[in-house]
Amino acid sequence: MSTLQHEAFQLLDAPVHRVAAWDTPYPPGALESHFLPSVARVMDGVRLTIAF
Repeated sequence: MSTLQHEAFQLLDAPVHRVAAWDTPYPPGALESHFLPSVARVMDGVRLTIAF
């Protein structure tokens, strides 16, 4: 993803929006669902990109 943005930025219609895990140490298994991107966070990223 970063290579695409770096190498072909001029060809993109909108900037790349990354949706990833939080920038913290990986939690124990019981908290994993709060750490990984949810469908809602992914859809927020899609909406931000489309709205550009």
